[in-house]
Amino acid sequence: MAAALVPKSESRRALAAQLKRLEARSDADAELLVELRSFLRDRARIDEEYGRALEKLSRTYMARKLKRGPTLVRDGAGKGAPTAAAAPRKDGGSAPHFVSDDGHVRPMYEVYLTMVTECERAGRSAITAAERMASGLTESLKDYHRLKTSTSKKAIEYATKYHQNLFTVFEELDRTKAVYEKAAKEAESARRRYDDVVRKPNSGLNAIKNMMSRGDGDDRVDKLQKKWEAATQSLATCRNDYLLALEAANAMQNRYYNTDLADLMT
Repeated sequence: MAAALVPKSESRRALAAQLKRLEARSDADAELLVELRSFLRDRARIDEEYGRALEKLSRTYMARKLKRGPTLVRDGAGKGAPTAAAAPRKDGGSAPHFVSDDGHVRPMYEVYLTMVTECERAGRSAITAAERMASGLTESLKDYHRLKTSTSKKAIEYATKYHQNLFTVFEELDRTKAVYEKAAKEAESARRRYDDVVRKPNSGLNAIKNMMSRGDGDDRVDKLQKKWEAATQSLATCRNDYLLALEAANAMQNRYYNTDLADLMT
């Protein structure tokens, strides 16, 4: 069964609109990647400032000396016995801790010290995360943006070339259709002339035509029959060419919409 006729004018408009949408989508993706990279870069700067502010806050309070109560020691040196919270460090020293003459430090001081030291640790973590975001993630997005832009450009070029090939197929379809329609008219005209002579071989008009062609009616019937048969054979050939062109146009268009267009949009 023959495929449906491809509406060339509508296809041209649809393909042109799709190409514009593909270009707009590519531009929108590129814009979003630029905005995302800018956002992460600003976020990293803010996080780094926040982390350094936390470190500064922690160190400021670590440097303060309480007028009353135990003494805060940062490097493990100091008088008195250290508390149980003074865990050893990798460098051989101990973590910041309170010391007192009697070796007893109330829990509330330990809670305070934990909050101050965790503040410094959170600051360092924020700075590390900000540095990774600024140097790692934003650079990866920059590379991805470059790759995305290049890929989109190639996709647009491929789509443009594909559309040109489709238009060429549509033009060939129009050409074969015009040839087929002309052949159909010629075959129908030859058939009518042959039928007219067969039905009324000795009518006045046919007699005049026989005289002008200097032949009898049978010769003219044979000539018209051969012309009709030749026109019919030509019509069959033109019809096959048109159906093949129609099938090729629809197959190419279906592949574009069902496969290639989806690939271009990924």
